[in-house]
Amino acid sequence: MEYLKILDSTQRSFGQKKSYTIVFIAGGIGYMHQEDDNIVCTMEDLIFIKPGNKVKLEYRKNKYPLEVYVLYIGGELLRKLSDEAFDFVPYQVKIVHSESESAMLIKNISKKLYSMNNEPPKFARSLYEKSLLTMILVLALRSAVQDDVQIKKKKKKH
Repeated sequence: MEYLKILDSTQRSFGQKKSYTIVFIAGGIGYMHQEDDNIVCTMEDLIFIKPGNKVKLEYRKNKYPLEVYVLYIGGELLRKLSDEAFDFVPYQVKIVHSESESAMLIKNISKKLYSMNNEPPKFARSLYEKSLLTMILVLALRSAVQDDVQIKKKKKKH
């Protein structure tokens, strides 16, 4: 887990060759650039990046800093955490706006995982950490599925 608080205008690249990347926008506004797409990313947005893909997230300085949590998930870790796989995800990069309740949980769990790096080892730490990671994955994937359902409903109305 990585936490970034960006105060000055800049661009940052995300994505790895062999790991899935989930970027959670915890605060502020950013602009995601991938190929010809330029998409506004706001608080509670999740960016899913499949291995081998890269995106740039731009921050244009304003009164609110851009705060992001970044989770890198390798295939081995993913298999340890869950029987479910990201392989079913049909996109290379996807932005999803999570519901407020899920976003609050993702943010708080991410904060806890990040702060655990500075804590002394405690009883059952490995199990606790694995459970927190699993919870983030479940919340993130549920947000993605819910977003897909909402898009399909909107298309049917038109």
